Amino acid sequence: MLRLAIFVAVLLGCSPAIAGEMKADEARRFIVGKFFSFNCFEGTKGAGRIYSDGSVAGSIQLRGAGPVRFAAMPANTLRVKG
Repeated sequence: MLRLAIFVAVLLGCSPAIAGEMKADEARRFIVGKFFSFNCFEGTKGAGRIYSDGSVAGSIQLRGAGPVRFAAMPANTLRVKG
């Protein structure tokens, strides 16, 4: 009985790791409206939001030094392909 309980627990624990392929439209719905941050290897860092029209707005700090600046990219900057 204990072995069965452990087997079921392991099986249920692994199930979230099983993932399918995301289509382009599903990926778009997943990222639109979410807040993202990034850190580059040379020190640049920033954060921003991706909007449904393909525009992006957020802040960026170049090479980890200097002022944090607001940055925005116009509509259709990010496009869905495939």
